Amino acid sequence: MADWMPFYTGKWIYGSTCLHTTAQRGVWASLMALANETKLRDGTLRHDVGKPMARDYISAVLHIDKKELDESIEFFGKDKNADDGKGRIEIWEDGTIELTNFKKLLQRMSGGKKEKKVKTEEQRDNITVSSVALKPHLGVKGLHCADKRNLDNKTREFVEGHIVDKETGEIL
Repeated sequence: MADWMPFYTGKWIYGSTCLHTTAQRGVWASLMALANETKLRDGTLRHDVGKPMARDYISAVLHIDKKELDESIEFFGKDKNADDGKGRIEIWEDGTIELTNFKKLLQRMSGGKKEKKVKTEEQRDNITVSSVALKPHLGVKGLHCADKRNLDNKTREFVEGHIVDKETGEIL
């Protein structure tokens, strides 16, 4: 099970959920937390593929009155995400509840990484990353991405993944 998930305070305070009632916001936060704790962690409230969580179960686990849960689920099904115009919740034919924007949250949790695009061999040969993280405590100043095509060969050269000043030997 997951230990944490990001909580974007600015989006919570100033985003569209600030227009909801306090109770609806509490239910939404609880549903997000439960989705983060499921085995599949794909934004669906189900025990496993083909095994949706019953609303009585969700109500009991989250300590939410069943009527309030049902009303909130209906509300969030009609409430549209600003990003894509979909309801915040979709109910599948088998009764599975899906939190439609949960996958975006997972992307943010993984550092915002989206699906990797396959680069051509020429693109891979021309772009080289020489450091991958900001680590000020180790003296690394930042991410350095070198594009060999734009390398000034008169004063700089590309050596072992780094751009090096030919005169001083300093790694740029």
